[in-house]
Amino acid sequence: MVRLSRGVQCTRIVLLVLNIIFLIFGFSILILGIYIKVNGNFSAITAAYNRTQTLGEESMQWIGTIMIIVGVFTSCLALFGCLGAMCQNRFFLYSYAIILGLIISLKLAIVIVVLRFRNDLWQSYDSGFEEIFQNAYRYNQIEMIKIIEQLEQEFKCCGVNSYTDYTKYGYSIPHSCYRNQIPKEFPFSQCCAEAIVLWVWNKLPIISVVL
Repeated sequence: MVRLSRGVQCTRIVLLVLNIIFLIFGFSILILGIYIKVNGNFSAITAAYNRTQTLGEESMQWIGTIMIIVGVFTSCLALFGCLGAMCQNRFFLYSYAIILGLIISLKLAIVIVVLRFRNDLWQSYDSGFEEIFQNAYRYNQIEMIKIIEQLEQEFKCCGVNSYTDYTKYGYSIPHSCYRNQIPKEFPFSQCCAEAIVLWVWNKLPIISVVL
């Protein structure tokens, strides 16, 4: 009976520690999801791609929301598991095990979506952003032009492939292509398609690791 009692105590401690770890992960996912939703760079990208039908639009739009939901759910689940471990309630523990299995499956699905989105990222944004750029200036879409200029300032880039995208179509290079928006300086050398892809490309592995 003493061994059994010690075994139960060890199990409770291990379960409690694991749930504390889950709680930390839950808050981490929640914070990262909120960061994606409110970060200026993500917001600018989403605003631009809400104006067109391109691959990855839905993934970019929903990743932050899904991570917030999963973060809240994981945190609640961890608290539920802690309660079950401390109270030694079988119903809580069995329910915890079932829900934990479901959430692990959900997290694996999110990781697959994130990694798939990462692989398709370059082709999606290169062709999609060029279409947005051409339509915005061809049809004088003021709102879309403002979004493009916001992207150029956020990412310190100019044009789709380079600043020559403006000159070859007969447009003057906007102030947003210059550091401090001073036209006397040389425009940003990095193209926006590359800048956006590299920025998101570097963020997606972090999301996958946290998940």
